[in-house]
Amino acid sequence: MPGNATKYTGARAYLPVVWSVTGIAANVVAPGQVMSLNGLPFNEFPLARDGSIVSVGIKISAAVTAGLIRFELTKGGVLTAEQFDMDSSSGLKSIWEFEPGELTFAKADEVGINAGSSAALLPAGTIDAILGIEVQWT
Repeated sequence: MPGNATKYTGARAYLPVVWSVTGIAANVVAPGQVMSLNGLPFNEFPLARDGSIVSVGIKISAAVTAGLIRFELTKGGVLTAEQFDMDSSSGLKSIWEFEPGELTFAKADEVGINAGSSAALLPAGTIDAILGIEVQWT
């Protein structure tokens, strides 16, 4: 009988948590504003098995009319080079996609998301955001 490692190889799933941030202010620079995880004061979530991040779903409460919001992935408390901007052309939702194997992690690695913004962000202080991470197990 195959073990769990065989059973889940190649399967994709959204992690059972949602990252959120309220009232994104203007001029928030790296490492950015730490987001909460399911409403709790945590920013990173431990992963159950080896795999890679394949997408991040993003929804904001109001359209950006000037400047931008920058979302950055963290791994083990350190910012990665992966970042995604939402600006006036983005609308209220977006999907940030990766090739399988591009952003990998090992079992028990912790991943998270920080939010930053440009000095010109409008409407500043009133945009809320929620994000979800989709993974592919290897």
